[in-house]
Amino acid sequence: MGDSVWDMKAATGASVTAVALLSGGIPREDLVGAGAAEVYRDPADLLAHLDTGVFARIGAAG
Repeated sequence: MGDSVWDMKAATGASVTAVALLSGGIPREDLVGAGAAEVYRDPADLLAHLDTGVFARIGAAG
């Protein structure tokens, strides 16, 4: 999880699902282009979607 293009590239480079927050001022399109599987407005938006987002899918698989 991160808020920059570099965070998304590092995660995908490590074969980890990349999740982005828009709190860093980077446009959604740039984060998705760098590998973000999901993008949330802020931490509150992420928390509101924990039961339906990528974290829920990862938890169900494990």
